[in-house]
Amino acid sequence: MAHKVLYRLYRPRTFDEVTGQEHITNVLKKQVATGMFAHAYLFSGPRGTGKTSTAKILASAINCTQPREGNPCMQCEACTEALEDRYVDIVEMDAASNNSVDNIRDIREKINLLPAKGKYKVYIIDEVHMLSGGAFNALLKTLEEPPAHAVFILATTELRKLPKTILSRCQQYDFKRVSEENILSRLQWVCGQANIEWDEDALKSIARAAEGGMRDALSMLDMCTALDGRLTQETVRSIVGVAESSTTKALCACIREEKIPEGINLIDEMIASGVACEHILRDTIRFLSDELISYAQEPAVLQKLVHALEVLIDASGTFRYSTVPRAQLLAAFVRSAMPMCAKDPADLLARVASLEKKVDNMNIAAPKSQPVQQKTEMKKTLDEAVSELKMPKTESPEDIEAMLIATFGADKTEIKE
Repeated sequence: MAHKVLYRLYRPRTFDEVTGQEHITNVLKKQVATGMFAHAYLFSGPRGTGKTSTAKILASAINCTQPREGNPCMQCEACTEALEDRYVDIVEMDAASNNSVDNIRDIREKINLLPAKGKYKVYIIDEVHMLSGGAFNALLKTLEEPPAHAVFILATTELRKLPKTILSRCQQYDFKRVSEENILSRLQWVCGQANIEWDEDALKSIARAAEGGMRDALSMLDMCTALDGRLTQETVRSIVGVAESSTTKALCACIREEKIPEGINLIDEMIASGVACEHILRDTIRFLSDELISYAQEPAVLQKLVHALEVLIDASGTFRYSTVPRAQLLAAFVRSAMPMCAKDPADLLARVASLEKKVDNMNIAAPKSQPVQQKTEMKKTLDEAVSELKMPKTESPEDIEAMLIATFGADKTEIKE
């Protein structure tokens, strides 16, 4: 018999077992207990946060013959068969591979048939955003006015891809990322149930690396205990590819103190030890975010941290598509650690715009007999702008001159005069 992975073996069976989504499960429990549930639901949120598990529990609960305070009893035929994914009145469809109009038409043709065993026929459509435009159109009328015995539960990680016509026909519930504390608590429970010996620091590292995804956390736990059934920090570091917190803190200190060579060496050491570049970037962002509170009373340091976070977060947006992750990571680190401009960038941009307007007005209004005076005033104004910008030392005079020519449309002779 094939090994059953932990996230399937310990999938929540009742609403009370769903971790970190009480704002949703409490409402659903109340609806089941009172019998006042909707005909169409939409569960949205990040991957691995319990959307499909909650959909299965809801489908089981509304067909349960003896629900307990809104939870399925786990003893009746509907509950036991639903646990084994063989209850005929719960139909699951993965829209990633069944996304055509014909798939939805098949549902429309069968939905009027009465349930075979239970009180309701429940359709769970996972990754619903993958349906084609034609399939969405075919679903609309059925979703709005299904038979009294039918309930739809849609799940998606890409809410923005769903048509508004679909959104308006469903009760929408937004699943949030699970906190590290809740993930850690669930991992401890799973380790106890599975007789896994664990180090607390190792579990904390997994909870942190999961980034709010319970399924990801259980998958990492499964990988790290596959060899000997024990969980150690060294195993997590080698398999998951996470860095020690002390090393990440040291890298953050290099950013604050603008120690670029030391930071580059730290990054190379982490990469050499097996830490993935995306994990270095992710952990650095998280540590810098935590430090915002510590340095809230130090405006200069706080401004530096905010600037560094903006640079690193911007890099993280395209990091997964990078073919040269080390180079992109180093470039982002260097930009985040470089000395900042003396003034706020928005103020400097406003000043440059004002200067451009002045130059345009000078070109239009000034008499042709005063070109020397005009150029002198322009040169003085540009010099003031350059001194305030405080360009990094790496910029040569020729680079600055080229930038000014490009900005103000003057040629090289005019600038020198």
